Amino acid sequence: MQRRTSKSTLHGRAFPVRSLVLRFALVGLALASAVQFGGGQGTPSNRTVHLPSSKVLLNPLPGRPQHTNSFPTANALSSGGRYLPLLNNGRGTEESGYRQSISILDLQTNQLSDYPDSRLQVDARQTFFLGLAFSGDGNRLSASFASLTDPEGKLTGDTGNGIAVCAFTDGRVTPQADRGGGAPGSGDSDPAERALVDGFHFRCAECGTEVSEPEHRG
Repeated sequence: MQRRTSKSTLHGRAFPVRSLVLRFALVGLALASAVQFGGGQGTPSNRTVHLPSSKVLLNPLPGRPQHTNSFPTANALSSGGRYLPLLNNGRGTEESGYRQSISILDLQTNQLSDYPDSRLQVDARQTFFLGLAFSGDGNRLSASFASLTDPEGKLTGDTGNGIAVCAFTDGRVTPQADRGGGAPGSGDSDPAERALVDGFHFRCAECGTEVSEPEHRG
């Protein structure tokens, strides 16, 4: 006489088998992920991470990237080709005290130095614009300032529209005087600074924004 086994008994015996298979599958997936993300190529310090979006993360990154302040918008190579100033025109970072700055990248040593400007905090009524240039002798670095709320610099601590002039020595930046823009073509400043003022007027006209300039403050 054959012994019949109920369906419930069969299901009860099959459950441990299915559970064991599921566990093996999960372990296999975990191992595959570890191989893909942890050891795609090389050691953890030199690997390629393939993302589900089909993108790839490289560690380390190619070249020698450096951290800089927020939103670099302009640069100007020094005459000797060693230094590359960057005009950081964003809202700043915690390291810069949330101030805009000029960073100097030494292309020989790949070292980056940042020089935040206390006049360009988040709530300042002026900002760096898009102009950055060396003087003819390479001893000064000039950057354009722009202001819509106080373009003539009448309020305490404001610069208005104009040129920020910095001394440049061996890759170090030291702020000097501010120069009001004056009228284009006045010809009383360095040609590089004059070009910054002309470029400033051109861009304002291009944007359809009328901005008055202060008198030359020397």
